[in-house]
Amino acid sequence: MQTVLVVEDNPDHQVLLRYVIQRSLTNTTPVFTDSADQAVAYLDSCVTNDLAPPKLVLLDLYLPKAEYGWQFLRHVKQMPATMRPPVVVLSVSREEDDIAQAYQLGASSFISKPIGQAEWLTYFETIRRYWWETVTLPNQ
Repeated sequence: MQTVLVVEDNPDHQVLLRYVIQRSLTNTTPVFTDSADQAVAYLDSCVTNDLAPPKLVLLDLYLPKAEYGWQFLRHVKQMPATMRPPVVVLSVSREEDDIAQAYQLGASSFISKPIGQAEWLTYFETIRRYWWETVTLPNQ
């Protein structure tokens, strides 16, 4: 069973993400944290305990401030390459500066959060096809 680490501080978004992950990413367990610190602790425990890293990290950039998202990306960038999961930033921001900085700090993708449930499901079908069926990652 693979895991997806979801770093999201909005409880409503957590409920929605749990639903679309269960619908779109079968045989995948979502691990939810609501802060960058909790997410860093989870990733560090994977490294320390020689556990497989999450297949993917879904990061809400504003936790509630963008600086927390940037700190998380900096931490992931410093991890050993074979333990470093890809990070998909999910954000309400469409600011060019946010997008550019996310990629500069090592984000694998930047997705503007969709509005409706149908859009979320469509996004996650694309995520599944790309990250589960197309890409080969270390230690996966």
